[in-house]
Amino acid sequence: MAAAGAQAAGAQSAEARPSAQAAPEVETWRLTLGNATASVWIELEDGRSLAIDLREDGWWIDGSRIGSSDPDGILWSSWRSFLLRDRDGAGLPETLATWSPPSGLQESSARIAARLEDALSVLTGPGADGAEIEAELTALEAEFEAELADSRRRLAELESEVREANARADRRIRQERREREGGFWQPVSRFAGGLGNLLGTVVFGGLLALAGAFGAQAIPGNRVTVVSEVARALPSRSGVVGLMGSLLFLPGFTIPIIVLSMTVIGILLVPVWVLAFPLVFGVSAVVGSLAVARNLGAWIIAKGYPGTGWANGYNDLHVGIVGLLALFLLPVAGDVVSLLPFLSGLGAAIDVFGWLAVGVVSCIGLGAVILTNGGSRHPRAWDRSDDLQGID
Repeated sequence: MAAAGAQAAGAQSAEARPSAQAAPEVETWRLTLGNATASVWIELEDGRSLAIDLREDGWWIDGSRIGSSDPDGILWSSWRSFLLRDRDGAGLPETLATWSPPSGLQESSARIAARLEDALSVLTGPGADGAEIEAELTALEAEFEAELADSRRRLAELESEVREANARADRRIRQERREREGGFWQPVSRFAGGLGNLLGTVVFGGLLALAGAFGAQAIPGNRVTVVSEVARALPSRSGVVGLMGSLLFLPGFTIPIIVLSMTVIGILLVPVWVLAFPLVFGVSAVVGSLAVARNLGAWIIAKGYPGTGWANGYNDLHVGIVGLLALFLLPVAGDVVSLLPFLSGLGAAIDVFGWLAVGVVSCIGLGAVILTNGGSRHPRAWDRSDDLQGID
């Protein structure tokens, strides 16, 4: 059999509640009784619910089994009789609130009864909107406010650290910019750098002149003259050969080392090769450059440019000095222009062009040395070009 009822707000009397606090209102309830079963379902106004089922396989509260049927049947009989008191009335929830376990229960039945009594306390305790819930909400709100304040404090600390890091970065950038620009000492440092470049160019030209003069004196016969004439007569061919020779310097240096390292005698010759090959290559390039400088000096003296009246066109030393001065004129001019304010870019361009000209002259001279086998081979032995008819 089944019975159901609905309770309006305020329909239950406060005297039926043992608690001094306001009990939750019952929204609706349902009772189902069978021969061996009993089911009670109650829904409270605050949304909570309670379901107690007595089945053949045991006791169930809110869908969870709390125990098997009591072996002595005392609890079962007491609970069923209690439900039958008001199965057709409207006060079943109030009746359940007054239920208490019977005496004389065995241990297993007593545990079930305690669980039932604890579950029924929802009908007499304060509702979800009572002071206890409000206190919990207040505590949670206070905890949230504390965490929020802590988060704000950490955020402020992070913002302070970020500002400090940005300030340090700005100071470092300004310092690097001042160091790069040089501040008050920028013109002085730029002038000193340009003066150093100028001195280096002059020293390099002087060393090249000394090396060329020494090489010219050390090389027997008229080999330097032959190299000079071939460079004058065949500048394009000499330049291409010199460029290829420069590009093949590294392979020509390393491959023989590898081949010599394959034998015992070759290993002994490796140090000789390591010293001799770069020396011969360097002397060839210097002598070839000096030979081309002689051609340039002879041409300048023949043209009678101002400042060359002291030079004798028949003196190889005078011709070589004039040629070297003309060869290094652009690099020196670039270094001098770089010393002037606001002209460092123009000076650098002149400097690059001048050293490019020095490189071209070096390639032509090296190629002429290679073509003449160091000035030992007469060009007419392998070339009948009309350009060489004037070479003795």
